[in-house]
Amino acid sequence: MRFFEVKVKYDKMQDNGALKAVTETYALDALSFTEAEAKITDMMRPQIKGSFEVTAEKIAPYTNFIRGQHDLYYSVKYTFMQFNETNGTMSKKHLETILINAEDFDDAKAKAVAYQRNATFDWQIDTLKETKIIDVFTSLDNVTISPAPLPEE
Repeated sequence: MRFFEVKVKYDKMQDNGALKAVTETYALDALSFTEAEAKITDMMRPQIKGSFEVTAEKIAPYTNFIRGQHDLYYSVKYTFMQFNETNGTMSKKHLETILINAEDFDDAKAKAVAYQRNATFDWQIDTLKETKIIDVFTSLDNVTISPAPLPEE
């Protein structure tokens, strides 16, 4: 599974009851562009009051998502470094990007640091920026997880 960013243009109901054409970006996990388009269409169906169009799709740069209960999404790019003891240089750099749902910039930074707390390599945050993503839909959104039954004694 990988993440896709999908832009949709649709008629959104405003507070005053009028319909307004808006373009919004959503992130979701899918196996292909076709599945991403089908998922976003299905997820947006209850909100659609008029026209609806998928205007853009791309493979998202992030590999992981930290869920929260907030309205803002931040993209965090890390660099991992490995020190080569033989010649005293950094021998490897690896970039990773994750998406974090956070209350604000400081909350996103704290979550980004906590995410790497147990990393075995040295790392640093290269960029931390707010995205235009409105919401994230994952395959777990439609799954009900039941607690495992307790063993009988």
